[in-house]
Amino acid sequence: MAVERVTKMETEADLESRARAAVRTAFGLPDGVIREQVRFTFRFGRQTLVVDAREARADARLDILLELAGRPLAVMELKRPGLELTAEDAEQGLSYARLVQPPAPLVVVTNGTDVEFYETYSGATWEPSDRSEATLKSLFKSASRVAAGDIKRAVETLMGVEPSVWMQAVRLVSADTIKELTTTWDEPGRPFIEGFMAPRGATQELLTHLLTGEKLLVVKGTPLSGKSNVLRELCRKADKIDTIATLYIDARTRGAALQKLADALARPLNWPVTPQEARDWLVRLSNSEGRRLALVFDGLRPWDENVVREVEDLSSSTFGPALSVVVAVDEATLPQLLRAGNHRGDSPLGRRAKLIHVGPLMDNEFAVARALLARRRVLLMQGAEYSHDYRQPWVLRSIASDAHDVLKGGPEDKALSLPSVLGLRLIEVVRQQFTDERPRRIFRALAKAMLNDAQDPSRPADFVLAQIEHSVIRRDAVSEQLDSNDMQWLFDNGFARAAMQDTIGATVWVRLPELLASELAYLIGDELMKRASEHIDKASAWLAGAAGNLPLGEIVCAQAIVDAGQQHGGVPIGIISRLISRPPEREELNANGSYRSMLSNGAMMEITLRADGANYITIDGVRHEVDIADEMTDSYKDVHPWMILSHLASKPFEVEQEEGPVRGDASLLLEIGTCPMPLHAARGQQSQRMIPMVNYSRDVSTVNPDVGIVEVITLGILNYLAAEVDEADAWLDKAVSSRSVALLTRVYAALRVLDGFEGHARSQWAKSMLRELVLPALKEAAAEYESGIDIPEEGDSRVTGA
Repeated sequence: MAVERVTKMETEADLESRARAAVRTAFGLPDGVIREQVRFTFRFGRQTLVVDAREARADARLDILLELAGRPLAVMELKRPGLELTAEDAEQGLSYARLVQPPAPLVVVTNGTDVEFYETYSGATWEPSDRSEATLKSLFKSASRVAAGDIKRAVETLMGVEPSVWMQAVRLVSADTIKELTTTWDEPGRPFIEGFMAPRGATQELLTHLLTGEKLLVVKGTPLSGKSNVLRELCRKADKIDTIATLYIDARTRGAALQKLADALARPLNWPVTPQEARDWLVRLSNSEGRRLALVFDGLRPWDENVVREVEDLSSSTFGPALSVVVAVDEATLPQLLRAGNHRGDSPLGRRAKLIHVGPLMDNEFAVARALLARRRVLLMQGAEYSHDYRQPWVLRSIASDAHDVLKGGPEDKALSLPSVLGLRLIEVVRQQFTDERPRRIFRALAKAMLNDAQDPSRPADFVLAQIEHSVIRRDAVSEQLDSNDMQWLFDNGFARAAMQDTIGATVWVRLPELLASELAYLIGDELMKRASEHIDKASAWLAGAAGNLPLGEIVCAQAIVDAGQQHGGVPIGIISRLISRPPEREELNANGSYRSMLSNGAMMEITLRADGANYITIDGVRHEVDIADEMTDSYKDVHPWMILSHLASKPFEVEQEEGPVRGDASLLLEIGTCPMPLHAARGQQSQRMIPMVNYSRDVSTVNPDVGIVEVITLGILNYLAAEVDEADAWLDKAVSSRSVALLTRVYAALRVLDGFEGHARSQWAKSMLRELVLPALKEAAAEYESGIDIPEEGDSRVTGA
């Protein structure tokens, strides 16, 4: 019976048999004297690359290393039977032979029948009188005579014609560069953390566009938004794809783009090329088939005209379709890259570029980052998903780094649970992160400009909202505080961008509001103490007004009190008492009235109520008629005094009395905790603003305890009950006796989290207090309302901390 071979492609056994036959034909020596290595390595500078003929069996030409007595003898270019031998075959073989260690003295080019020999050190044809083993061994002495120029040409040859080589090489170069920029949790200051990389949706978007042939991709975002980590992840993902390689280039320092490319190739590969030689190499590669190269420039500075011209060149039709360019740019500097010099249209780059935005972590991205931190024993309390601060990659990294310091050296079975809301901790993070003189000095001047601008009563309503939501300052106000050099530094480094607004004119948009908030706190603290010395009532009213007119206002003003207390040895208690005397007031929106707010995407929304029931919502000029339920016309006014106090109460502080100092935060928690509305500023994505609520009545609404801790006042209650062993019971008795359903709901939420900290010293106490004291009191208080929370039965209150 005839047997038909199923395998059409050459097998590894076939390959080895063909190689042995070619060696016998070439040298005429018995099998085993010369050994064939179908897989071998060679060095490019600091990098070791692999050649594996088994993975290239379908190619017309295979590279095989021949060894004699354990030393490299020759590189054999084994072509398929019947194929013509060419000078290109010899050149490739010579390139490998000069780079293996030690160098192989011969190159053999054969198709199994025809055979050509070349001397490695000279490149000349080798024509010996005999091919005995002794003659072959005598060649080893000449192998070391390979000149430096020949080595450079060898690298150039392999980098230009052999995809398996240049793709390995650029991937290794990228890995080497990224490694230099990577640090541990213990050593902040570099863009990457070893072993930690949270996936971003922008990365997959980038990769998809690259694989479909996009020539120019621009990754934009605010400073510290995670653009560099997106590029790092892109390189990692591309490493797993056979058809594309990425060359990562750190472009954050001054210098031309092609020079940076030449430097990136020269150092790790020992390939000293000029910028023009690097460009010529790219031209050759860009016209190859089946493989793509993406140049990835991280931190490109668009104000450098030479760099912009080179990126224009690299993304032009001068280069073939197999070359793409990816650049990461701070969005504030983007117009310099994409707009024409006369500002009348797009630049060449603007016409070619596909923009990819990197912003705060989206819901799914945050969930993955949270899970990755949990693997490292860093847990985020339930409710952290509603915190806008944790969506900032740099904030999350800084907080996690501090947690790692706490865990270092501790038992591996112990984890650290981080608070679900940062509050004043955000300012601490900023001040740890930004210590250099110049950014702090310039942002202090920006803070002065913001403070002056925010006190101008003539500001239009839409600008007031933009100022609070997006940290916008009129340019005239900024110019009064900053000279042109410092302002240009802000723009060049992406910390601010210039813009025009219809009603205001020239504006400056601050792209790092957290640092602005930190510097504002210092200024407001000083101003508060001056005003308090003159008139305490006016000083407290001014502080409340500042909280309502500044970005991150309630955090800024609470931190201002802390800063003033530290600098002046305390603040007048009258400031606190006067803020306490101004609780939020519910108000019903009037019919025939108009009300404005700003959505999370920056769109302006205006609500128009009419007595005839025809109500309208207008978003960016488009009007929609809507039905608005009665409860949706309820609002609260004068919320900022208690918002400030909610942050202040989350930190332990003392009040000087005649009998001595007493804890002030404990009584403040009891007072502010009774607030009948959520003390939570709506910031970030829409999903972070849509917090599940418990509506006991039109007068009382609280955050649903099932979502964890969202308000900083509830976090303050948790911290107090967890730490103050001696005072907690008495404090709980006061909370219960208040019969405030709002306070008891917050206490219930705090104790549920504390109960869920298995192994915590206060966990069992929290369980007991829930069962015996708080749950019965909350049920009784909630019974006075027609609707509200479903109170769980005993033993049903445990929640996890992450």
